[in-house]
Amino acid sequence: MLEERRQQIQGRGCAAVGFLGSFENSFDAKGRVMLPAKYRKSLTSDGTDAKDVKPSIELVVTLSFDNELRVYTSEQFDTYLKGLFANEVNGESRFDETDADERRMRAIVNANSATATFDGTGRIIVPAKLRKLAQIDKEALVEGSGEYLAIWDPDRKERFLMGEDVGGVLNDLVAKRKQRLAAARQAQNSAMGA
Repeated sequence: MLEERRQQIQGRGCAAVGFLGSFENSFDAKGRVMLPAKYRKSLTSDGTDAKDVKPSIELVVTLSFDNELRVYTSEQFDTYLKGLFANEVNGESRFDETDADERRMRAIVNANSATATFDGTGRIIVPAKLRKLAQIDKEALVEGSGEYLAIWDPDRKERFLMGEDVGGVLNDLVAKRKQRLAAARQAQNSAMGA
């Protein structure tokens, strides 16, 4: 099982272990944050530091469910989107254009995502808008989350770990959608029992 998981991660262009651990860091005045060499090397299949790869590896920084920032490779981001918006219809996964909440979620994700590349020192620029939404001023916690990197404000991360709801609008939409689906299932079950 572990070997199968390593092969899946390697197939996405990441080193076998994925992203693990956490590092405290800070943003500079231009909105740049250093991604640790350990993580930059995990972005390439041969362990080369990603800041040295030409052309530069394209990353996507996006606001996520708990208002943390997630950093994906462009390929991983495509996989994330497919999973986030997938509905099983006749055995096929697809985005439901008729579902207003899915359209809102897609609009929120797309509007709150940006591409990033490494500069010569291993930093990426995170737009001010995304830092503001994630409530990150200067100090940052950069942590590996398996298939992606998460960037948190350290205090917000601590509150999240203590069970405080730090979620954003995506959480609200997902919860609303789950309630609507549960009500529809209950109505369907009631109709079948009548």
